[in-house]
Amino acid sequence: HHGKKVNLKRAVQHSNNKILVSTDADCILPVDYLNQVSRSFANKDLQLLCLPIKIHHNDSFISKFESLDFLFINTITATFNYLHSPILCNGAALACRKDTYEKYLSSTFYDEKIASGDDMFLLNFVLDQMGESAIQFANSFATGITLTKASMSMHEFVQQRMRWINKSGSLKLGKLSALGSSIAFVNYLCVALLILILTQPNYSIFVALFCMLLKFLGEYTLYQQARKTYAIQHTNTIFLLAFFIYPIMTIYITMLSVLKVKFDWKGRSYRR
Repeated sequence: HHGKKVNLKRAVQHSNNKILVSTDADCILPVDYLNQVSRSFANKDLQLLCLPIKIHHNDSFISKFESLDFLFINTITATFNYLHSPILCNGAALACRKDTYEKYLSSTFYDEKIASGDDMFLLNFVLDQMGESAIQFANSFATGITLTKASMSMHEFVQQRMRWINKSGSLKLGKLSALGSSIAFVNYLCVALLILILTQPNYSIFVALFCMLLKFLGEYTLYQQARKTYAIQHTNTIFLLAFFIYPIMTIYITMLSVLKVKFDWKGRSYRR
């Protein structure tokens, strides 16, 4: 056996602490991060603490595109948590009580055959066994947000998203599946509307333009609010480009996930 899950299991078994905090090797943690996390667990009901991630982007388009994508992921994570329906978390910024993690390791939710997803399957376990009140999302600490580097290339970005789709089919999170399907449907519809706008010069173009405008206004309002919350320095040009590129990217990644029998991660190939 090899891979991230096995090594995490070994780390947990050798840990002497009651609270486990996970992050990634390429992350930059805020000052006083561990103390902030520790204070959060003063709440005896809290079993799993989820925190936001911010992409440390450079001048490349892919890094800014991924940063924007994570901005919306953070917003979705926070929103559903505040609605008492946690559906997302990220192992790069996660904390859990050790005894809860040990129970997860001995449960059917833990599966070493699935390449990744140690974070999401843990959340699935806690939600199923201990309920929504055991999970909390700390939108940010006063000392800052965890930073992680952007993907090196569009290929790396696509492979990451394929890996996420691959593990989602094994999760028992109905609301996440419904949300993913809804987002995919809206993006497919967006592409269809773009084609309609370009090919149909009759009155139907006005219906398509109206639908696109509603989508744009909704996402732009959310974008402006989230940008202030997470102090993201993006230009409106990046948002506008992503607005048109993301639907096409969604279809491309979805089709690859359906057609390809494997994806690459950490220098290794995995079968679906």
